[in-house]
Amino acid sequence: MNENKKSLEAFVEQHRADFDAFEPRPDLWDSIEEELTTQSVAFDETEEEVPLRIIKLAPSQ
Repeated sequence: MNENKKSLEAFVEQHRADFDAFEPRPDLWDSIEEELTTQSVAFDETEEEVPLRIIKLAPSQ
């Protein structure tokens, strides 16, 4: 089993009461969805795409 998965399972077991006690407000997902749909997109389609610049950190052999 992956070490990260074991760590997560141990963390959840140690904090089970916190996970079980917290219940988000009923309209949380509706609020998140509304916030995401009302945010303006900062992407300008008329702007040209800038090519990716690759910088070599070490000489290739």
